[in-house]
Amino acid sequence: MAVHQFTFSTTVPITANASQDVYIIRPNVFIATTGVSINGANATTSKKFLIYGNIVADSGDAIALGSSGTGGFNSVFVFAGGTIFSEFDAIESSGGSLRLVNDGAIVAFSNGVESTFGGTKVINRGSINAVTSAVEAIGGNDHVVNFGTMESVGITLNLFGPNGLVINHGDIVTTSATNSPAVRLFPGTGEVARFENFGTVSGEFAFGSEAGDETVINHGLLQGHVNTKSGNDRLVNRGTIEGDVDLGAGN
Repeated sequence: MAVHQFTFSTTVPITANASQDVYIIRPNVFIATTGVSINGANATTSKKFLIYGNIVADSGDAIALGSSGTGGFNSVFVFAGGTIFSEFDAIESSGGSLRLVNDGAIVAFSNGVESTFGGTKVINRGSINAVTSAVEAIGGNDHVVNFGTMESVGITLNLFGPNGLVINHGDIVTTSATNSPAVRLFPGTGEVARFENFGTVSGEFAFGSEAGDETVINHGLLQGHVNTKSGNDRLVNRGTIEGDVDLGAGN
């Protein structure tokens, strides 16, 4: 294992191609590139990225990890004062699980996080603002815990697969004009997923799902409609819902 520390700003992309290595972007440092800023899109695994400074990717993902189902089990920590900006995905993970702890600010013109393998774990105490989704995770067993702010123009949290879990203590917002929900869980038929809200979720639709058996427990404010469609769905409301509730067929 090696530790790579970046103490000076650069426009040269960082290549992260060694398993278990640690990459540290120090405060006030800018990694500002055309294309991918940190390229870990390879088969090496278990890399750790500590972002105290700033990553700016023009015309590319800010951090790219994994390759065709390999190269996973990576961790990204964005500390208070740290920022990631991307014209595409801020963090893209295509192999293995991803762990993200964000206390800084993430801004993306596409997805804040896109993970396509499963087992993604996100803890957000800062802000994630994106055009498409703050977090889009595909594969199942993906968990998101939010204490901060997540906002998008599309589906802000979009989790596909079984055993998806979202716990919200902060604010989740969609400004979608096409009825996209702020939170969507999409397990398959007979699969389960769970959403528990202690904060505020707002949009034309606060929560939506498709097939599968979803449990929604609200202790806070759902400022929008709730539509779970098909499946054996369950809603427990101990807070406030400002919108219509449609649990669909099969409950």
